[in-house]
Amino acid sequence: MQATRWRHLAEMSWTELDRLDRERTVILMSAGPLEQHGPHLPVGTDVFAAEEVTRRLLEHLREATDWTLLLAPTVLYGSAVLSRPYPGTVSVRRRVQAEYCTDILASFVENGFRWIIVTSQHMDPPYILAWEEACQRVNARGGRALHGYERLVFDDLFEAGSLSAVLGCDAEGESHAGVFETSQLLATRPELVHQEQLAALPRVRLDFLRDLRRARSWKELANGLGYTGYPAEATAERGESLYRRYVARYAALVEQHLAGADVWSALTLTRWFPS
Repeated sequence: MQATRWRHLAEMSWTELDRLDRERTVILMSAGPLEQHGPHLPVGTDVFAAEEVTRRLLEHLREATDWTLLLAPTVLYGSAVLSRPYPGTVSVRRRVQAEYCTDILASFVENGFRWIIVTSQHMDPPYILAWEEACQRVNARGGRALHGYERLVFDDLFEAGSLSAVLGCDAEGESHAGVFETSQLLATRPELVHQEQLAALPRVRLDFLRDLRRARSWKELANGLGYTGYPAEATAERGESLYRRYVARYAALVEQHLAGADVWSALTLTRWFPS
């Protein structure tokens, strides 16, 4: 199929936007907070991962569809409660985030741009559920907004042995800034990884569903350094494999969504964290 057109939304005038066919135009938007990711990864880790997924999704849709694709600026900041005690983390209350995200999406929908795909990779239930709430609100007003990339990762994380099989190493207790996210950064932004520290970071195991429900911050969890898993086993090859695995699944669901299918149940986090 002929590659479709795409533009950076922020670089367009309102008259250029107004000429677009609203029913064949989709807005692709990354989102993520600034949050600590251990002593070895940058506070922008979630943002960089989301932007990489969005970039790959855009490339897929360019080849697979005839839609016009608008790449919107990244939505920074959101709920990151467990990391508040660490410098560099910025956390927004869930209610405030939900209202803010609703207003962002509603601004597009009210001007006829109903189709919006929001991609984030911040494994924090309040953050994800705030985006879900925002999508549900604007969809009740005629929008076709979609969020939920994290659900694909959570399914592997919570199914016994699944993440270890995916990574090809012992990933029991992995959930934050471990081999998964460290591998992703090694694949795309290796200059931001403090690789000289990885070998000295001990393995940390954590029961996500149990331990995160009772903790007030990462300071109370594991060794207090703000990570779980075993970052020393991270490789760029594993990171590339992870992106390919999850983007392929995600892109297939997005295509179904653009074709009019209801894919909400496949992406909502309420399977694991009822809102």
